Amino acid sequence: MGKSKDLASGETRFVNTAGDTMTGNLGVKATLKTTHADADVVQFGGTGYLANWEDAETYLAENLYVNSSGGYRYLTNSHASLYSQTTGKHQFKVAPSGSADGTPALTTGLEIDNSGIVTNPNQPAFNATQGTSINISGTVTLTYNSVRSNASNSFNGSTGIFTAPVAGQYIFTHKALYYPFSTTEYLDFYSYVNSSIRNRYEQTGNAGEHTQVNYAEVVYLNANDTFKIVCSNRNIGAFTMYGAENHFSGRLLG
Repeated sequence: MGKSKDLASGETRFVNTAGDTMTGNLGVKATLKTTHADADVVQFGGTGYLANWEDAETYLAENLYVNSSGGYRYLTNSHASLYSQTTGKHQFKVAPSGSADGTPALTTGLEIDNSGIVTNPNQPAFNATQGTSINISGTVTLTYNSVRSNASNSFNGSTGIFTAPVAGQYIFTHKALYYPFSTTEYLDFYSYVNSSIRNRYEQTGNAGEHTQVNYAEVVYLNANDTFKIVCSNRNIGAFTMYGAENHFSGRLLG
């Protein structure tokens, strides 16, 4: 049996270790600040809380509270996170550091729906194409004037460079169609990490005929490492890279 004392009234109250229930919200080493309407709330320590509704909704938060208008606010000047389970769907949201009582910019990092499908919409990824044909001579970094998706804003189509926002294993693909101006021209293709060649993956010429290049590679990158595709013409002529037949893409695997 546990005991607590109401200091205002002087009344001592007892709660049995089994069988008893309580109403209202509960603070555990915390001053209650969370006000979820129609929910049972437990607030832990300085910044954590658990809220539950009778219709199978559960929320677990760090450094957040809900104000009287139903909006999330920061408890302290720090980052925040929110896990919710609603009708079988699980969501994990995060927010960068903010100011106490300020409004957090919560973004969904991971979601599992009630059929078991897992999505992570902010996973670093991009897909780009060169919308028009271009001529290539000498040694150049391939650039792309049409960036079709760029979930992490880590790819620069003007420079053709991807900058890793976090460390991890990334997959990159490159597909394009080339045509040499003469039968003696050759193109070598290289993947670069920072300023160093990682791999030479293709040599094309084919005696004046169209050549399709297909490439895929898994590369480990540290945060802020860069990745790009470079091609080098061995002779003095040039190649045409056709616009509609090429793309460059990448994604963090984990």
